[in-house]
Amino acid sequence: MPAGALRASVGDRAAAVAVAGRWLLTLSTPDREEGQELYRDGLSSLRLTVQEPGRWPRASIGQGTVALFEGLLFNRVELASALSPAPEADDAELVRRAFERWGRGAAERLKGSYVLAYFDARRRLLFAVRDRAGAYPLFFRHRGGSLQLSNSPSLVASSDGRAQVDRHVIASLLARSALDIRETCYRGVERLPAGNLLTLDGSGLRIERYWRLPTTRHASRWMCQEEADTFPQQLERAVGRAWDGGRCGIFLSGGIDSVSVAVAAAGHCQRIGFEKPLALSFIFPQRLREEAVQRGVAKELGLPQLHLEYAEVAGNEGLLSKSLALSASLEAPLQNIWLPAYLRLAKAGADAGCTTILTGRGGDEWLTMFPIVAADLIRSLEVRELFAHTAALSRASRLGRLRAVRSILWKGGARPLLSACYADLLDRLTPALRRRRADLAVRRRLTGRNAWLLPDPALRREVERRTRWSVDETLREAPLPEAGFRHRLVMEMFENPLFAPSFEETYEQGRLTGARHHDVYWDPDLIEFLYRVPPRILYAGGQTKGLVRSRLARRFPGLGFERQKKLVARGFVNEVLLAEAGAAWGALGGAKALASIGAVEPRGVDRFVREAVSGKDTRRLSEVWLLLRLESWVRPRV
Repeated sequence: MPAGALRASVGDRAAAVAVAGRWLLTLSTPDREEGQELYRDGLSSLRLTVQEPGRWPRASIGQGTVALFEGLLFNRVELASALSPAPEADDAELVRRAFERWGRGAAERLKGSYVLAYFDARRRLLFAVRDRAGAYPLFFRHRGGSLQLSNSPSLVASSDGRAQVDRHVIASLLARSALDIRETCYRGVERLPAGNLLTLDGSGLRIERYWRLPTTRHASRWMCQEEADTFPQQLERAVGRAWDGGRCGIFLSGGIDSVSVAVAAAGHCQRIGFEKPLALSFIFPQRLREEAVQRGVAKELGLPQLHLEYAEVAGNEGLLSKSLALSASLEAPLQNIWLPAYLRLAKAGADAGCTTILTGRGGDEWLTMFPIVAADLIRSLEVRELFAHTAALSRASRLGRLRAVRSILWKGGARPLLSACYADLLDRLTPALRRRRADLAVRRRLTGRNAWLLPDPALRREVERRTRWSVDETLREAPLPEAGFRHRLVMEMFENPLFAPSFEETYEQGRLTGARHHDVYWDPDLIEFLYRVPPRILYAGGQTKGLVRSRLARRFPGLGFERQKKLVARGFVNEVLLAEAGAAWGALGGAKALASIGAVEPRGVDRFVREAVSGKDTRRLSEVWLLLRLESWVRPRV
């Protein structure tokens, strides 16, 4: 396809930054015929297949170079100044010029929410990049002389026939055992992790991380009060650069995170003279109900509001049956049991003209600190910050104050330090004892009450091997990480194979509704800002999320933000499972699909589920939910 025709098929800027349809980019020998041809010579062919022709990703074609781009660049002005493109240049053209100018270094210069691929035919070189926080997914398969890249794992898996479920991954999920971040539920299909760069050249395929958070282990790395006071401007900037030019919606709960995003979005719209955001509020059942706060915030900010009641979502069928039906149709097994509600709410927003929906997800990670930061504060003797950290977390804890303080200082502080020192000594003096520790850890993960798990001997051996690898990796970690325990934990979070699918599920919401979803607190620049805020400022007023809480309490007096604690829905989810899981299990007729791949013994797992939903032991309900959603997803694929 000629470059001009390809650009015309994509549409204007607003359409281009919305979530594209499922696309597949194939680099192979010239004998393949599928899709629109972007480049061809005697050695290779680059072809693009899009399932929904009206929703193309952006593409830019130069002299022997091609760039494909889905998403949104945040630093367009900076890039355009450096690259001097034509005035009408879109994001894909900026990306192509950036890689032509800087090569691999372009990945570190680009800021935004995106995935991209760049091919240089002259150098026989291909780069693929996933944005720093992983808002947009990218999957690949490399075999023989062919590389396939896609925003859809199922499209890669089915490109040469029927997609095959990877039973090792499904079994590992059931066993809550080790997975590699690159693994997916489809055999032969891999994930490019967030903040990573894929390179394919004459020496083969390589994947490397191009972005890391700076360390803050030493006091000199924390920001000062004056810089922290710019947080409202930083948050509004993160909101503003997520804009795609269309109307904006906000998932508005009654919690601190989403309310702070609503304040920033309302302020941004007022400043640029744009239509006010649309508040989209899901009204939970009575125990979790935040309706008064949701309505109060929307009224104070002057936001139009759409409501969706829980009863409207559950209907006569119940929430669980709708969640399982949805799981069967998704790219990967369902993570969030509430997704049917939020899909319906997002669709209402899209019907009202919203092209972007903002969320407050990420506030729990970046407006507070993980308990393990206590280990870094003890190690660097930062008593003032340790006191602020301990006081705020203990006040927010549902444990008694004394028990909470002891837990924070011991589990989050002294124990990691002592364990690291002990592990180092153990490695030096008694390697045999270290091995016995690893053996014990493996047995604990794979034994217990679930005798029905992994009846297939070969499958059990593979899961044991994976678990052994995971335990060995943990024991091999640097005893006292130079960058700090917090830094190591946070970077591991970006590499967590159970964490990545939640972002991919958010992306899937946007793909299904046509309104791009954006988690404001996962903006990379905002993450880097909040990461450097010291505990005494982050916990201003002696409470968690104090950096935001005090501002909201002043802005919305009478709505209780000064004393608000996070609502935990786990109890209500258990009630739903107790009420509905038995019928859902009966409708499925048991775990037939999971049994067919050797992951469960059918009679034993049936007894387990029926006992768990009897209400005798609600601690096992999370395993029932895992079984139900995996069975629902695997069944249409085997």
